[in-house]
Amino acid sequence: MIDIKHSVVSEEMAKAVFETLSSGRLAGTGTIIEEYERGLAEEFGSRFAVACSSGTTAVSLAILASGIPSGSTVAVPSIVPTMTPLAVIGAGCIPHFVDIGSPETVGVSFDQIKALALAGKIQAVVAVAMWGYPSSEAELAELCEDLGIVLIEDASHAHMATLGSRKLGTYGRVGAFSTHERKLLFTGEGGFCLTDDETVAVRLRALREFGRLGKNGTFAESSGYNFKLASPLAALGHVQVRSLEKRIADRQVVWGSLYELARQSKQVSPIELPSNSRPSTYGFLALAAERETAARLQNDLEAIGVLSDTKKYNHRPVYEIGIFKDHAKEDCKHSRDFCERAIALPAHEGVSAIILDKIGSVI
Repeated sequence: MIDIKHSVVSEEMAKAVFETLSSGRLAGTGTIIEEYERGLAEEFGSRFAVACSSGTTAVSLAILASGIPSGSTVAVPSIVPTMTPLAVIGAGCIPHFVDIGSPETVGVSFDQIKALALAGKIQAVVAVAMWGYPSSEAELAELCEDLGIVLIEDASHAHMATLGSRKLGTYGRVGAFSTHERKLLFTGEGGFCLTDDETVAVRLRALREFGRLGKNGTFAESSGYNFKLASPLAALGHVQVRSLEKRIADRQVVWGSLYELARQSKQVSPIELPSNSRPSTYGFLALAAERETAARLQNDLEAIGVLSDTKKYNHRPVYEIGIFKDHAKEDCKHSRDFCERAIALPAHEGVSAIILDKIGSVI
């Protein structure tokens, strides 16, 4: 079966981790943490970056640091990983599930966001660029500002994805990222937040580290947790930051080949992106005309060793899963339709020309 993550540890990465281990500074307070954060902020075009223990904690920290009160209702798209609404609940808030704008996109429904906000039913939105696909983040940021609600970006799939001149994760008050082993930038487990707001950055660091305000602060000066990232993991990430553009360029070749295969197919079609955007290549999405076609193609792909994400995770609207069944939702007919027809394929450097030919023969 094709490896869906392709997280290859280079000799340079291993050396950096070993050097950090040898230094004896293993906790989340070593100097490598600040070096890693400076590199992230520079690469992603943000004033501040704050490393943390996971992408899930990054979303929770983003909500808490943005001053969204406990008990607030937060709009969450229905097509998201379970980790996103779990993070909303972990921050003391209540998810309210909304639809995507159409069955041909992963962008959230503006009409539903506007109606809920004007009715006073939501105080914030967590936008999610599923599979690293940009959609309408700039317009959503403007809408949220006009409505007086907070926008948080869960960019866990969207490393290095761009819309216009900016990277995803820089449109909201805070952008939350995962560095799980499957991501373009990987540390095994881990995450980080981006923000241009200095006050929010101070809160993020305090919340991450026992409520300490500043390097010379003391514990419990404010509310806080232990959501730090261990120094060896930061060293692993720091080495990768400067090579992210090359890695995504390599992946764009594979993604582009998959796009052409889908464009020429009579069974599926690619999801079109805004003309001024670049996907993160976390995965490639194609839509079948009918759910029966999607199911058959996913079985045929699995038979040649290519497992679609949507089949692997039994992808469906998140409000149908576990504890989320009890939470409010809008009419999410587009989300249901999308989940039934979507096929998600790996688009990393490990997808060879031979594999691409096999995929082409199936679709």
